[in-house]
Amino acid sequence: MVNRQKQIGPRLETERGPMTEEKKGSGAYFFFSFFSVFFSAFMSLWSPFISSANATPVTLTRNIAIIPLERLIACRDNLPALVDRDRPKGTLRDALKGADVFIGLARANLLTPGNLDLMAPDRIVFAMANPDPEIKPELAVGHCRIFATGRSDYPNQINNALASPGIFRGALDAQAREINDAMKMAAARAIAGIIPDDTLSEDYIIPSLFDKQVVPQVAQAVAQAARETGVARNG
Repeated sequence: MVNRQKQIGPRLETERGPMTEEKKGSGAYFFFSFFSVFFSAFMSLWSPFISSANATPVTLTRNIAIIPLERLIACRDNLPALVDRDRPKGTLRDALKGADVFIGLARANLLTPGNLDLMAPDRIVFAMANPDPEIKPELAVGHCRIFATGRSDYPNQINNALASPGIFRGALDAQAREINDAMKMAAARAIAGIIPDDTLSEDYIIPSLFDKQVVPQVAQAVAQAARETGVARNG
């Protein structure tokens, strides 16, 4: 999302969009994009991340329907504040209307090109269901500005291995008592910063899983954030 803003312009604070889970509550990404983790666990870590980024509230959906706010109370104390304050009701199609971003953690073939056309211009689609995304890249081309999946055979692969090794290495190096929101944000910004601005493109907003810079730079950023927030025992 950091590099998406560099490419297109609007700040994360001004954007809105639906985040969808799989029908039975599994298939979500958790913080590191682990699949088959319950949606409540995913939101318990992502809600402070979104909050730390000062993002506008998201609309949460369950495959085809908007999730009522009451269902989310148990996830985490601050999660209700992130949900659309108008408490919308309706379908995923309703949630997509005018949205800037779609974050999919659900199942294959959930979206159609017509669904994407309901979104705002310069829309970004993270279709991260595996092994098959919420919409096939071949169908999404021409209907979104930036497209990402969890697969290695398409551009912009979102993979847990970009984050988890460096986060744990940095936490261990700093002997951190916990992994807090600032450390997670530092990791995200470090990953985004690996790609030089002059090489950013719509097909290259996130570094390769095989980029040897990723782990050490993420680890350094995470360790520094741990020290700055007072949770490091080392340094």
